[in-house]
Amino acid sequence: MPDESQNNPGLWPEERKKAFIGEQEETIREFVATLRQKAPLTPRQNALAATCLSLARNIDSGNGKGRAIANETAQLIATLDLLDPPALSDPETKDYPEDVRLLLEAFGGLPRPSSSTESHTSQL
Repeated sequence: MPDESQNNPGLWPEERKKAFIGEQEETIREFVATLRQKAPLTPRQNALAATCLSLARNIDSGNGKGRAIANETAQLIATLDLLDPPALSDPETKDYPEDVRLLLEAFGGLPRPSSSTESHTSQL
């Protein structure tokens, strides 16, 4: 369903935001609310949460217009990992020594393969 508020210049920006909330945006809002229930977010986390919301809106908008959303989706996943890094009890790191797990946590978790890494690897 297209966002009809964009065709109505009489709506203020805040009203435009409320005119349509897609599935991605709704999910990200719930995710951020859950994080805020656990503990107050730092200014950096608030900025990352705002970025996630913006990306989610772009994904919803792109889906509604039949546009490709792969780049926004990849960026959203990466930003979510920064906002809420995998826990030290992550099954992928359970057998690592404590100092390595602490280092991984400091850097935001295990490196995740991205499409650019995979494409370079396939060329080798």
